[in-house]
Amino acid sequence: MRFILTFKPTEQCSTNAHPKMVELCARLRAEGVLQSAIGLRGSENGARVRLAGDRASVTDGPFAETKELIAGLAIVDVPDKATAVDLAREFLAVGGGGESDVREVNEAADF
Repeated sequence: MRFILTFKPTEQCSTNAHPKMVELCARLRAEGVLQSAIGLRGSENGARVRLAGDRASVTDGPFAETKELIAGLAIVDVPDKATAVDLAREFLAVGGGGESDVREVNEAADF
């Protein structure tokens, strides 16, 4: 089963790459668990696009509510949701806390 783990930092979390995170990702890749992992740059480099009906609006960053922003994500291939949740805990512990959404990938989707 594949899961996407999204990571939302707390204000205390570092946005810089951490050597322990590099080690964790390397270990999980070697185990065949981690398929992809990326960190995102700060919201000052981004934009938010909203669509209501046929009207789109674009707001350039930075965005005030940093606790709502996704700072990174990982795609993992594990046997079950419980294992994905354990990995999310491990990523958060190494990253210094925060919040993670664990979502199963819909493999049957035809997009």
